[in-house]
Amino acid sequence: MKRLDHFPLARLAKLLILPCLINLSAAPVLLLVVPAPALAAQDFSKACELYSARKYSEARPLLEDTVKKYPAFWPGHYYLGHTYLALGQNSQARAEYETCQHCHPTAEVYAACQKALGGLGAGPGSAGGSSGGSAGGAAASAAPVDPLAGADGSDASKNLSPQERALEENKKWVRKAAEDEVARLRVEKQEAIDNCNASANRRFRRLSDGTRYLSDPVELERLNTEYDARIKKVKEDADKKIQGMH
Repeated sequence: MKRLDHFPLARLAKLLILPCLINLSAAPVLLLVVPAPALAAQDFSKACELYSARKYSEARPLLEDTVKKYPAFWPGHYYLGHTYLALGQNSQARAEYETCQHCHPTAEVYAACQKALGGLGAGPGSAGGSSGGSAGGAAASAAPVDPLAGADGSDASKNLSPQERALEENKKWVRKAAEDEVARLRVEKQEAIDNCNASANRRFRRLSDGTRYLSDPVELERLNTEYDARIKKVKEDADKKIQGMH
């Protein structure tokens, strides 16, 4: 079994704010929920230290608690997969690697999960309780990679310190979460407008000058104003959060 203490998440986890796990639509409480992910990052950092010290049984509950509270946090699933593997719980390891892939990790981590899944194989031989030798081999083949490194495994930010690289990754997560929320709101806005028009089409309206129209301009204006304000707030909250990262 290789010690994975070189994996940078162990030293960078304390800087993670987990922005991808914060629902940016809950803008009024955004600042209030930040401390909880921060505490989770501390637990994750401790779990990484325990894993590097080969104290897998002690690391496991911390990692399980992390992914339970924050199911979209792919580093937690990734490390938990390796922890299960080290303990010979291959079926659980497989589930964590697959979950990690669904949480949109970096390309390098996704490939590492795929490699680990390939090493686990399928069928009875991959069930939990397999021999420690097989678990160790799979763990070695799936040694964690630097999630902030380039696609070829080289450092993509050679001029940045580890702390600066972690900070840039956090900013990227915040932007991505905001973009996803904005896209969702735009779809929701269009659906609301379509429903408004469909309802208005059942009754013609007439202006004082005799002009007829098929939609409700007052309701459409309300919808546009409401959704534009929500979208603007998501963007502003993301910008403020990024500006507050140090």
